[in-house]
Amino acid sequence: MGLFEKGREKTGGRTSGTRNKFSRKFDDALLKDFEEHGEAAIKIARIERPTEYLKLIASRVSRSNFNSLIQD
Repeated sequence: MGLFEKGREKTGGRTSGTRNKFSRKFDDALLKDFEEHGEAAIKIARIERPTEYLKLIASRVSRSNFNSLIQD
């Protein structure tokens, strides 16, 4: 039986829900940190690390919104 054939028992891989648990914990920690230091940290990043700041902005803006921002 081939690796991806129907009916083959699954082997390996992550435990169901593992990534979701990590993502939730990470998002909660990030939100807590942002609530404590958010605007000040963003300002510092913009001034001291503009490349990383722009990467962050690009990762948060959808492609269609980004294109409309460029055209304005």
